[in-house]
Amino acid sequence: MTKPSCTNLPAWHGALHLFDGLEISSCVTVHDGEVSFIEVCADPTDAEFWSVYGHYNPELSNGFDGVDCLEDFATEAEARAFAEQLCRQYPHLRSGGAA
Repeated sequence: MTKPSCTNLPAWHGALHLFDGLEISSCVTVHDGEVSFIEVCADPTDAEFWSVYGHYNPELSNGFDGVDCLEDFATEAEARAFAEQLCRQYPHLRSGGAA
C-alpha cells in the first residue's frame, strides 16, 4: 500500500495546532472604488459565500488572538460540514470558537 502524499495539504494545515476553535461566517464582497474586500454579513441571507476560520489560541501564538480563513464555501451547510469534519479529526478545535 502506498503512503498518501502530504505535499497537497493546504497552507493552514501546519498551523492547526495553534488554533483553539473554528468560526463560521457569512460573507460578502464589498467594492469601494477600485478596491474590493471581504466583510462578514450582518444578515446571513445576504451572504455571497460562507467562510470557516481557525481561531488562534493566544497562549500558543505569542498573544495573537485573531483568526485565519481556512476555506470558503458556497453554502452554510457545506461550511458547517467542513468544520465538523475538522473537529472530528482534531478534537482540540472544539474548545473555542463558534462552530
